[in-house]
Amino acid sequence: MRDADDVPALYAQILSEKVRVSQRKPRSLVRSDLPPVSLDSLPSSILLSRGRMEVNFTTVTELAEAMFALARILESEGDEFCRAFEPHYRTLSVDGD
Repeated sequence: MRDADDVPALYAQILSEKVRVSQRKPRSLVRSDLPPVSLDSLPSSILLSRGRMEVNFTTVTELAEAMFALARILESEGDEFCRAFEPHYRTLSVDGD
């Protein structure tokens, strides 16, 4: 801790000594709004059955694109996806049965 007779001047000096850090986020990490997608838009490289998923790809880019498409589907239609593909999905009735 520094001793100072003029605290505001010391504070100004400390602020001027600090390295400025950019508050801008990298563009690659900024989420862009994309339109919702449905299960019908599932890529043909992804094969789904209840409790099972198979992804066919020849490049990592193809894999990443397929996984991104799946993530968008889960975000848009998560409940429908669960009903269709969870191994033990069960619906709850309104009265809690």
